[in-house]
Amino acid sequence: MGQRMSLLPQDVNYPLFYKYVLLVSYGGYYTLGLLFGFFKDKTDFAVKFLLDQSNIVLLSRIVTTLLGTITVVVAYYWGVLIDRSRRTGLVAAVFTALEWQLVLESQYALHQTLAALSSLVAFLGLSLVLVSKSRKSYIVGGVALGFAAASHQSVVLLLPTLIYVFSTDLSKNDNIRPREAITNWLNFCFPALLIGIMGNLNWMFRFKESLHFFLQGTGAGRVAFSSMQYFSYDIPSIVSWYLAEIIRRDYLIGLFVSLSLIVAILRRKKLDILYLIVTVTYFVFFYRWAFRWMHLFVGLIPIAMLFAAKCLSDLISRLRVSNIAVVMSVFLIISPNIFDLVRMDLNKHRPETRQLAKQWIEQNIPKGTKVAIDYPAHAVSLDTKYPNILRNRIAQDYFENTVPQAIKDKYLQLNDLGMIYEVVDMIDSKSKPEWPDFMPREAIQKAESSATMKDIYAYFNFKPVDKIVAEGARYIVLTSYTYAMFLYSDDPRKIYMANSYIKDDVLPFFNHGHTIDAGTQHELMYYVAKRGRDYFSQLLDNKIPGIKLIKEFVPSADQYGPVVKIYSVLQNK
Repeated sequence: MGQRMSLLPQDVNYPLFYKYVLLVSYGGYYTLGLLFGFFKDKTDFAVKFLLDQSNIVLLSRIVTTLLGTITVVVAYYWGVLIDRSRRTGLVAAVFTALEWQLVLESQYALHQTLAALSSLVAFLGLSLVLVSKSRKSYIVGGVALGFAAASHQSVVLLLPTLIYVFSTDLSKNDNIRPREAITNWLNFCFPALLIGIMGNLNWMFRFKESLHFFLQGTGAGRVAFSSMQYFSYDIPSIVSWYLAEIIRRDYLIGLFVSLSLIVAILRRKKLDILYLIVTVTYFVFFYRWAFRWMHLFVGLIPIAMLFAAKCLSDLISRLRVSNIAVVMSVFLIISPNIFDLVRMDLNKHRPETRQLAKQWIEQNIPKGTKVAIDYPAHAVSLDTKYPNILRNRIAQDYFENTVPQAIKDKYLQLNDLGMIYEVVDMIDSKSKPEWPDFMPREAIQKAESSATMKDIYAYFNFKPVDKIVAEGARYIVLTSYTYAMFLYSDDPRKIYMANSYIKDDVLPFFNHGHTIDAGTQHELMYYVAKRGRDYFSQLLDNKIPGIKLIKEFVPSADQYGPVVKIYSVLQNK
């Protein structure tokens, strides 16, 4: 965006506000670098980024962590301004600060952290409109909702709450003149639309691409990467799943979330109804999705923390306990979360299996050797011609065709090509879908009508192993993050599919049976799963003459990462 001097990014995915925030932070970093002599000019800045991305990645994570911290502050002010209780605000802030998923998201440069913040800000704004008649509350509410719309697509899940607030506001303001009511809602709508549009310029100027991304994303959510149904796709199933997950990862805080829902159902005050509406909306929107993980619920989780805190605060008020007892009680409630978060951070400081594998490769395999790797997003990050941050197909295309030639020349000059590995990608993605020979014609016709299926069958193609060997690859490196995606669910090798700090059970996302799950939303995934399974099984089962497993790294209880398998090509086939 900065290089092209455009408010529109080259890729089309989520609303733009987070990218604007990152762009401003990168611009500030560049300006300070010029002032203090870290960079000579724009070319020097770009080349140093390509050689070492750590500063930019660290800056991105700092930005995300700040957004997470602001979320905690907003939770506090909801308690003070809406519940009119400093105690509720403090407890809400503590719960939000220690909630497992929110902490996990805030440690990475992910748009979901902004989704959590913007959803909470929007909920605060709608709560203000609900409990206050001041003109200021409408303006704040509109700004808050516009901020949410500019930040994440999940703002659509707040639409039912907006309708409820609007209808409730009209009914409670029977004595207000129509002109005043119209003025109030114009004060709400103007900033909401203005800010919301600024964050969704892609929908205005690149509608076709934006619609494709939205359809592809929602389609992928419905099937995940499973060829067999795992969940019951109904409301009771997702309600029980959500409550079980929030308790499993947040312990006593999760219990108060469950209790707060029961209290809201029984009490049914305006704020309770607002909470119930947004919760039910999430359930209704996602109950048909196979990607059932808490990453999707980060817009709901901070709101749930508010009402869990309110539930505890109300209970304390009824019991009339001392301040010391309150502090001790809250500490006991949050202790399991603190223990888990500290343990996670300690384990993150230990080298994971892919780092150990990279060290072993660098010590035992000469630079310049051709090494075949699996899914670039999961693979061991070897030093190659392309910077690690540009290992995916879209980024490589950007490097080759968009990065100015002067920057590429300087980068290649400084990047010692004699000290890198030549990487061969095992995934041979295409621009158009390639249907397996064993896929029936009727299934192909169904898949051709789905943007998601066309993308999946275009990406997950595999270069034949004999062709990889013919191209000169001397080693092959696999990770369980990739090959386990395709294995049958009863295969004992289908383990370590995600780092253990991701508490979600990821097996449902890659659930495969031995038969076609006909008539379900997963039916068409059977053939691409079989294609990948047939491909990787020949290596896992040692069925290829001349290729031998020589080294394996397996994570332990205190070590993160996938199983890494390193194969040697002993002879040409």
